[in-house]
Amino acid sequence: MLLKVLTLNCWGVPLPIASKLRNERMNAIGDELSKGEYDIILCQEIWAKADYELLKTKISQSLKYSHYFYSGAIGSGLCLFSKLPILESFYHSFTLNGYAHKIHHGDWFGGKGLGMCRLKYNDIRINLFCTHLHAEYDCDDDEYAAHRVSQAFEMSQFIKLTSSPDNCDLVIVGGDFNVKPESLGFQIIQNNGQLLDSWITKKSTKSPGIGNTCDLPSNPFTGKKALKFDPEGKRIDYVLYRCNKGTSVTVEECNVTMGTIPDRKYPYTDHEGVAAIFNVEKTESSNGTEAIRANTIEGNVNTCLTAIEKGLKKASSDCTFYTILAVMSVFLLYIISSVEVPYGLGLVRGFVLVILTLTFGYAIWSRLILNKMEENGLINSQKDMENYLLLLQTELKTS
Repeated sequence: MLLKVLTLNCWGVPLPIASKLRNERMNAIGDELSKGEYDIILCQEIWAKADYELLKTKISQSLKYSHYFYSGAIGSGLCLFSKLPILESFYHSFTLNGYAHKIHHGDWFGGKGLGMCRLKYNDIRINLFCTHLHAEYDCDDDEYAAHRVSQAFEMSQFIKLTSSPDNCDLVIVGGDFNVKPESLGFQIIQNNGQLLDSWITKKSTKSPGIGNTCDLPSNPFTGKKALKFDPEGKRIDYVLYRCNKGTSVTVEECNVTMGTIPDRKYPYTDHEGVAAIFNVEKTESSNGTEAIRANTIEGNVNTCLTAIEKGLKKASSDCTFYTILAVMSVFLLYIISSVEVPYGLGLVRGFVLVILTLTFGYAIWSRLILNKMEENGLINSQKDMENYLLLLQTELKTS
């Protein structure tokens, strides 16, 4: 059978200043996808429920089945549309999701994670995954590096442990990974998840370009800062796959698509989509994905542990900062409230006391709750990686 899959980051932040021409673009996306060219569509950054309902209304005539993955305070932003019936669904939230006080980034509020649906086409069982990892906001000083590595490892483990030959024949993973092909995050997802990159393994050589999907110089929504680091754009959107024993899969084509809207001067979104055409067959002589060598994965995991260690040091430093901030706030509250001030400055003192009280509350909340959550999340990832490392080392000794 031929199965055509599209992944698209729709840039649907429900704030005009953060997502330009959102309403116009969502309507155009819905019109394009309603043509029924794809069998499965994976969408990211559909933050507003109204946008999901709009797309669902437009697309449902050609792709009858759909699912939205609810999570966090504003929703995961992940949804999918399918011509195949959705048999089961599940959402796994990542343990680490950035920082709550970084409101302008917003990843923490979305509760990012990995959405999973099980589909079936004739006798072929499909495990379908859609994801959106934490964004990289500063290439020079990436404060979320440990979080993203943790998400990548967690994602690869989840896919591996839920997609054995006993319960599926084909695994398809699509989304905005926010990592480049050469990055540690992508390597751990691909190697530990035993996944292949459809852009690399495609049979057709007609696909133009090098697969870049984001921060393209041709996209008017691309900022000048992004072009400074990646003048030709970057490849961070993927369709990965794996076939288990008894199944044969070839990638007939893989293309970057959904660029400029016809008859408009602007594109569908600030990303471009990735479309892959899979030829899937049941076979006795399987060409199932060969296991990645244990020593390759061992190197990836060791490097991940180094990133986690840096994250733990940062968490410890943040803990000290919030403790000092809380103590200073209480000290200043005591001093200022006990000092008499002239009548005209009473209002100013009251304002300062309110600010100090709020600062104290923020410091205590961050120190006792948010900082502890981050620390526990990092330790959990660290322990999972160490356990897996022991398994890999045992396999290497016995091989």
